[in-house]
Amino acid sequence: MSPVSKEAFERLLRSRLKYLDDDTEIDYDAELRTLGLDSMAALDLLFELEDEFGVVFPEALLVDETFSTAARLYSTVESIAAGTR
Repeated sequence: MSPVSKEAFERLLRSRLKYLDDDTEIDYDAELRTLGLDSMAALDLLFELEDEFGVVFPEALLVDETFSTAARLYSTVESIAAGTR
């Protein structure tokens, strides 16, 4: 079982997606920018993810690609938490 709760991840992510309705399911393959994740929201989300899951994003992962989709971001958080990144 992953130490990264998908429910907690989605709660944090959803709070930063200004174009996603509360009752709409998150499409993990959709571009997060189109859902309203701008650079300031991404920075806030980064800090929240680090606090929630006890991880630290390496500088090499602080790039647009990491925050491109929910699938990419969730996978990154999981791999950091598992110690594989």
